[in-house]
Amino acid sequence: MTATPVRADARRRFPTVRSSALTPSRPARVDAPDGGLPADVRRPLGPSEDVVVRKAARAAEDAGDLAGAARLVSVLPPDEMSSRWSGQLAARCALPADAAPYVRGVCLLGPAQRWAAEGPGRQAMLQLAQATLRTGPGSAAEREARSSLLAAFDPLVADIALFDDDMLNAYLQHALSPAVLSRCGPVAEWGQVPGTVFEVLATGDGSSSLVRPVLTPAHPDGETSASPVRVLGPAGAPGELLYGRAVGAGIGELVFALPPVPLTPVHAGRVQRCLLRRSPAVERIRLLARAAG
Repeated sequence: MTATPVRADARRRFPTVRSSALTPSRPARVDAPDGGLPADVRRPLGPSEDVVVRKAARAAEDAGDLAGAARLVSVLPPDEMSSRWSGQLAARCALPADAAPYVRGVCLLGPAQRWAAEGPGRQAMLQLAQATLRTGPGSAAEREARSSLLAAFDPLVADIALFDDDMLNAYLQHALSPAVLSRCGPVAEWGQVPGTVFEVLATGDGSSSLVRPVLTPAHPDGETSASPVRVLGPAGAPGELLYGRAVGAGIGELVFALPPVPLTPVHAGRVQRCLLRRSPAVERIRLLARAAG
């Protein structure tokens, strides 16, 4: 068979290229910390890529793939938002296999808050965050810049948004994998638990504390306090007043869903009046922010 001759003009248009030019040298592979991508393939994410990675990380976390979510978060810009997210994921990854279901339920409050802050609860949670910042130091511009961070991570914002605004139930129903939810005990029952002022009566060996709910909106015509209850974990010194939500942890057991806020007697009275009057959430969160210092 006779070979077809190559035209001279074709040689000029398609010059010979050495194979080494197609494979430029690369820097040595360096493993990134925390199981992330190799440092030699990292580059700053563009705005649209940032959004895609965040959505993928949230989806992995909600499906129970915590290691996959951690790897995705590790390539996000190294700001305080991604650092706190990584910390929450690390805490969940570190749970022992036999961790109590309520402990896993408490760990769901973090992703539930982030989901709400970037989705259906965004505007309301930004307003709550801004209300807490008005009680603190810094310029208006500095406080504004921190609003998104606090909306996603501040426990006072979580207290109102997840429980009073029903964002916890929305997250459990619309975002979290049913398989993950099935391992988290009674968390589906927590959404309707009211915020309450408690008085610490006694502390044991640190594994539990005896507290008494002070008059709550559920008992507006009752005595000045309800029957004592025992909550798991330390709650404070005897005589101390706290604001918190004591949710079910199992048969006959309660636990504070979020860290309780210590209150002075003056602040406790003001918070209690807010609860009894069902005052706007912004008014209550300002009081709690002042009490938390």
